[in-house]
Amino acid sequence: KETEKESDKGEVTIEEAEDGTVVSVSNDELFATMRMQLEDTRSARKESLEDIVASKDVTAAEKSAARDEMNAIDEAVANEEILETFIKSNGYDDALVRIEGEKVKVTVKAKESSASEANKIIQLVSSEMKGMEDVAVTLEPSNQ
Repeated sequence: KETEKESDKGEVTIEEAEDGTVVSVSNDELFATMRMQLEDTRSARKESLEDIVASKDVTAAEKSAARDEMNAIDEAVANEEILETFIKSNGYDDALVRIEGEKVKVTVKAKESSASEANKIIQLVSSEMKGMEDVAVTLEPSNQ
């Protein structure tokens, strides 16, 4: 669950984690926090996949599937970095891209929040990454 509150220090996003703990994150720290959570999740998944590959109790097909998933994670990370750089080079303060299969979730720190800005980002992503047609964009206000 996410809620936003105005305070004398600016906007604050309050997130409730799956275990019920509440984490408060200022808008400036939002992208760094989201990146760390994504990295932690992926690292844990890759560890689990590495255990499968190293196990003597799984079939060759299961090991191959685990390797394929690890490669897909690495490819997604590389493509996310490319898209983030591309979006920022088009005048946005910051961008966070998450690729999940054929879906792309983009969170952008922008001075202007409008449907036309979101559409512009969708077009940037679609032009850079062929085949990525399911693009969702969230615009976060820039503090500048």
